[in-house]
Amino acid sequence: MRLITAFFALTLLPVAVSGQRVIGRVLEAGTDKPVANVEVRLDNAVGTVTRVLTDSAGRFVLRAKSAGDYQVITSHITYAAVRAPVNLATEDQLEVVLHLSIAPTELPAVVVVGRSRAPDPYLERSGFYDRKAAPFGVFRAPEDIEKRKPFATSDLFQGINGVRVLYGGIRGKDIRMTRGEDPTCPPRVIVDNVIVRRGGRDSRPDEQPIDLVIQPQDIAGIEIYRSPSETPKEFGGMDVTCGVVLFWTKRAAVR
Repeated sequence: MRLITAFFALTLLPVAVSGQRVIGRVLEAGTDKPVANVEVRLDNAVGTVTRVLTDSAGRFVLRAKSAGDYQVITSHITYAAVRAPVNLATEDQLEVVLHLSIAPTELPAVVVVGRSRAPDPYLERSGFYDRKAAPFGVFRAPEDIEKRKPFATSDLFQGINGVRVLYGGIRGKDIRMTRGEDPTCPPRVIVDNVIVRRGGRDSRPDEQPIDLVIQPQDIAGIEIYRSPSETPKEFGGMDVTCGVVLFWTKRAAVR
């Protein structure tokens, strides 16, 4: 922790995206009650980069187009203003808590509670992170894929309960879901919202194994649903008999 005009408790967390942003909450000092309708600005040496109003839970998001030194500044008719310096690195997401007082105070005004890479914009638009927050499925976010350094796509399915990796010779490995009625069931495969392998009862012997469907360097994120009951409604249906694998690609992200 370090004291500037504010108190910083800093935690580094792994994550993935392009862009920089400050996310956080505004709370009343002494009570920790959320404060709504506070104007929160992000300023640099030139002027104001962006400004927003906090919601009913005191939450806000400030986005910056470039890395650098900034000031987070609050404005509210009831509370004294807070001005706190922050530094944003490339692809940085800074989580902060701002404490407002009725009168000026020497207590810490801002607490940085986390720093991470911001969410991938394409995955965010696709609903990836919303589904990841639900208690169903297994997810491989960009930072997970980078950390694993997969040689083949099937490497990203190793060690997942309910998924079996099949060693298929020169054509590469494939996967099967083991939680449904048929423990040798091939899952449906969807790439950027397009069904590329129907799986289940509609699968064919000549279908490409997972290692030939997509290469690991092209993958932005993966969603793995191991049974029909685990599969979200928008990717399910009566013909999905043994789960679904969703791939989101880097090439789609730049369209």
